Amino acid sequence: MTTQTLPDIAELKAQAKRLRAALVDDGDFITHSESLELLAKQYGFRDWNTLHARAGNRPSEPYRVGDQRSGAYLGQSFTGEIVSVKRLANGALYQPQIKVRKVSVNSKYITRKRGRESPET
Repeated sequence: MTTQTLPDIAELKAQAKRLRAALVDDGDFITHSESLELLAKQYGFRDWNTLHARAGNRPSEPYRVGDQRSGAYLGQSFTGEIVSVKRLANGALYQPQIKVRKVSVNSKYITRKRGRESPET
């Protein structure tokens, strides 16, 4: 059995479809069912049903590479794209790395001449 992070069911099926198309291009005709079975073996599972159960019984990943996210940090709002995701030791927490595209200063904070930030009144 494998310990790698598995794609979701939709992505696994898309991979099987691409595998089947590639084999057809090479002159090897297989059924969709056979391509699912081959894919399961590539991931180290006995068959498609086992792979499907394993991929379907895990919680969905809250962060995916390429997702767009927005939020606030130190009083400034930002938007960005997730470029990597690290699963922390307990497996329930994730640490996404975001490439920031845009930062907007929150209007409730101003900078004084001495460099201190204070809320507007």
